[in-house]
Amino acid sequence: MRSLRPFSRRARREYRDDVDRAFGRVERITAVGGLIGTLEQLTTARSMSDRGLLAWPVARTRLRGFNGRAGSVLNALVAYPNVKLTLAARATAAAGLLLGARSRRGRASLTAAMAGSNTVLHLRNVYGSDGSDQLATLSYAAASLEKLAAVDDRVSREIALGFVAAQSCLAYGTSGAAKLVSSTWRDGTAILHIFRCVTYGDRTLYELCRHRPWLARVLAWSVIVGELAFPLVLVAPQRLRPLFFGAGAAFHVANAKFMGLNRFFWSFVGSYPAVAHVAGRRWRSASPVPVERSVARGHRLSGLLAIAGFGAWLGVSVLQQLNRRDPWSKRLDPSSVFVPEWKFFAPTPVRHDYNLLYRVEADHGEPSPWREIGIIEPRRTSHLVWHPGRREEKALFDAANELFRTAQRTENRDQVRLTVPYLTLLNYVTNRAEGVKSGDRVQFLLATSASHEPDVRPEAVYVSSFHRI
Repeated sequence: MRSLRPFSRRARREYRDDVDRAFGRVERITAVGGLIGTLEQLTTARSMSDRGLLAWPVARTRLRGFNGRAGSVLNALVAYPNVKLTLAARATAAAGLLLGARSRRGRASLTAAMAGSNTVLHLRNVYGSDGSDQLATLSYAAASLEKLAAVDDRVSREIALGFVAAQSCLAYGTSGAAKLVSSTWRDGTAILHIFRCVTYGDRTLYELCRHRPWLARVLAWSVIVGELAFPLVLVAPQRLRPLFFGAGAAFHVANAKFMGLNRFFWSFVGSYPAVAHVAGRRWRSASPVPVERSVARGHRLSGLLAIAGFGAWLGVSVLQQLNRRDPWSKRLDPSSVFVPEWKFFAPTPVRHDYNLLYRVEADHGEPSPWREIGIIEPRRTSHLVWHPGRREEKALFDAANELFRTAQRTENRDQVRLTVPYLTLLNYVTNRAEGVKSGDRVQFLLATSASHEPDVRPEAVYVSSFHRI
């Protein structure tokens, strides 16, 4: 087997082996979702204005550690309207990956741009982000770091690819385990709770399960068994691996159709090439430079650093699933974009929708009737791929849910009024309220409901103070 040393500099830049091909597939598939998601955000960029639901002046109060120069840089990248330039740059990087940039240096720059833009956007928009954004960020970061290693440093590059596969399997396994210990998942109630909601549910599927409890149990156990079984693809016979990947892809298509989770397909299916490589690797025989020779050339240190770095990263991720996260990691990763919690809808699933209402009180007048701000659009087939309003829908749910839980555990109402979710909803309502004049006062109300379940009556769960405009 030949060394890479006699190769030209251009050949070393464009060198491709099985690790590089696997990473190339990860990058391109994930970039499809990245491009779609970015274009969706650009079409709904008004939600990120200072008058929108994702207003940066409110959201930045959560990031107390970003002061001084770091805060100035972040502000320049994500303040409105600058954030549209960041999104445009992200779309350009995603398109570059899809067009098949060949040089490792070029792909390193593009994947670093995707990981970096994902990070700052996740810091900006904690509301509305989800596990698909987190897994995509991890994949881009690992792909970028892999390009820093020499092409003949096989150990470091394998470790980076293995990290993507491990995070994917950890996500499925953790989610399945969290559902397994939940009685509401084991008896199928979780399926009914989720699908009776308009935010994550589907009326047709809910009606089917509502009148057929056995079907809800079958669906729940199918999810539990499927998620728990997915990591077994790493040890499954080669002829069975397509069944694991096919089932996983079908699962995410169903989630996109019935739950509106269209971005999850590209992030999780994008990790499958890494999982497939680890499951069927023959890295000792496939390597153009034997591992022993590679180590002898001075890659021993970089290999040990890769093992230590990615191993520690994965270890902290495992601790996060066990609710044993260290306080220092929260300071380093305040939005959990690099150390996610993979417990999707478990152990306690979504049980209801949140409705946001407001009323206006003029000076020396009676309050107006309550009016609802509705932003959830009816589910359409096109939402399988293109669902631009989804992020704002989830952002409203996230903010309302956080405010509700904060109010439950905080006795001092004055403290609640200073929280990010309260200020987020207040800012949104005051800018969306109709017929408001200077000097009027606005009040908002949160109610819970189950839009697909006629027997569940809406219930007011939080009422704000009046605030003068």
